[in-house]
Formats: sequence, structure tokens, C-alpha cells
Amino acid sequence: MQSWAVSPAILDFLLTELVN
Repeated sequence: MQSWAVSPAILDFLLTELVN
């Protein structure tokens, strides 16, 4: 599982979803 590599992308996506 390469979740560590995807973490930044997921965090950015989640942040965008939360802000909007």
C-alpha cells in the first residue's frame, strides 16, 4: 500500500472539499 505517496493528494482533495 503506497498510501504515503497518495496522502498529500488526498489531503489536498479533502481540504478543498471541506473549504467548499
